[in-house]
Amino acid sequence: MFTKNRSNVAVIHTIEPLAYTIPAAIKVSGVARTSLYRLMSEGRLVAVKNGRRTLIRADSLKQYLASLPVADFRSSKKITA
Repeated sequence: MFTKNRSNVAVIHTIEPLAYTIPAAIKVSGVARTSLYRLMSEGRLVAVKNGRRTLIRADSLKQYLASLPVADFRSSKKITA
C-alpha cells in the first residue's frame, strides 16, 4: 500500500502477517516441513486451525527462531596453507 507523506513522497507500508500457512512458514523460516510438524506436536510452535488450513502464529515462529543458539563458526584447529 502506498501513501504520501507531508513532503508528497510515496511511502510504502508493509503489513506483517499474524500467521503463516505451512508452505509460507517453510519459506520464511527455512525450517523443514517435517521439523515444523514435530515442533507443533511438541508444543514448541503454536498452530491454529482455520477450517482445514493449519496456520502457524508468526509470534510463535519468531520466538522459536530467537530461542535457537547462535552458530559458532570459529574453528579450534588452525588451517595452514
